[in-house]
Amino acid sequence: MAKKRPKPEMISTTVTEVERGIALCRENALRLVRNADVLLKNNGSDGLAYVLWSLAVEEHGKGILLRRQITNDGTTNGKCLVEFSKDHYEKFETGLADLKTLKQTKFERLLRVKANTGQRSTTIEDPLRPGTVVSVGAATTGLFSDGLDEAASVDPTVDLRFHLLYVAWQQSTMRFVRPGETIRRPELTARWELNEDDLKLAISALRAEVENPGE
Repeated sequence: MAKKRPKPEMISTTVTEVERGIALCRENALRLVRNADVLLKNNGSDGLAYVLWSLAVEEHGKGILLRRQITNDGTTNGKCLVEFSKDHYEKFETGLADLKTLKQTKFERLLRVKANTGQRSTTIEDPLRPGTVVSVGAATTGLFSDGLDEAASVDPTVDLRFHLLYVAWQQSTMRFVRPGETIRRPELTARWELNEDDLKLAISALRAEVENPGE
């Protein structure tokens, strides 16, 4: 079943006020992406860095959707009628499509093993990709992926934001899980995370666009 998209709100206003709204979207996108950058540079949560970045992308998209409705209007003053989107997906996808350097970009998923005293190899399933597992050798630590380009990555989406932000029910283990939850076994301690380099690239691309629009 397709997702039910919320209807846009119709606003009767002026071109001048829409222009001000576009500027506010840009300012807020910049605030969000700058904080995502600060979080990542200070060893903060990769998941929350993605959440802030994705919200910034959505604000960027909101501004674009507003701009499109007045660009060809031919007026610089007076009344106008615009749609104000309440659809997270539409705004995010619009903002992401505008970031040409991120076209077809994915975020690699890695397993960071902090401690491992196991005497045999073991497999760990990624909660975001049921059925996808990473093999960890006996007594080895570090970063691991499954080594398959497509299977090792996830697309930047609104749904990914929700998965990295909220507690969810995990059917495979029949338990509630927190985003970024540390995996604790008697012989192993690990956690899943997004590739830091992928996050840095995404943050850099969005900052460049909102700080220097049109360049």
